[in-house]
Amino acid sequence: MYKVVAAVVVLCSWLLDLTGGIHDLGCPWCVNLLLMAVVWYCHLELFLALVAIAWEWSLLANEYRERKLIAQQTISDWYVERVQLRKAGDYFLTGGNLVEATKYYKEVVQLDPEDMQSRYALASIYYKSADYKQCLHECQAVISAAKLVDNQLLAQTYLLIAGSTAKLTNHPNSANDYFKKAFDVHPTQRVKF
Repeated sequence: MYKVVAAVVVLCSWLLDLTGGIHDLGCPWCVNLLLMAVVWYCHLELFLALVAIAWEWSLLANEYRERKLIAQQTISDWYVERVQLRKAGDYFLTGGNLVEATKYYKEVVQLDPEDMQSRYALASIYYKSADYKQCLHECQAVISAAKLVDNQLLAQTYLLIAGSTAKLTNHPNSANDYFKKAFDVHPTQRVKF
């Protein structure tokens, strides 16, 4: 509240300076001196208030920069961990160790549920190990996030669904719709089973 009063006094002193100053009020010298002291005190208060505000802004800016750096470091660490886990899963998958590959891909999906490459890899592992229901579950997760995946991955997912559906029902014709969807999404996709 006193800062507002100080601002008003400073404003009034500026207006008085525009009209001729405090000395021309016709007051005794002691009143003029008192008025000058009040005005200078108010100038000092306003200056200190502005310095305090600038200091607070500086502290807030530093805190914001620190939080931003911490967030970037956290995201960077998370991304590196996810990439390393996916590479480990890829390594074990190409080596034929499906159990270890599954473990790593599950960790990636746990870190980032929107990593559709890892979900597709899990689905293909489940297909290779004849766990067709789990394969369909992972494929549905990939298809539900169709905006996040490219057409080739989507087509491969439809092909996995087609193969899993055919194996589950023991009827190859039940997969025709999924083969057609795969062809519609990516016409040049080659079928590999």
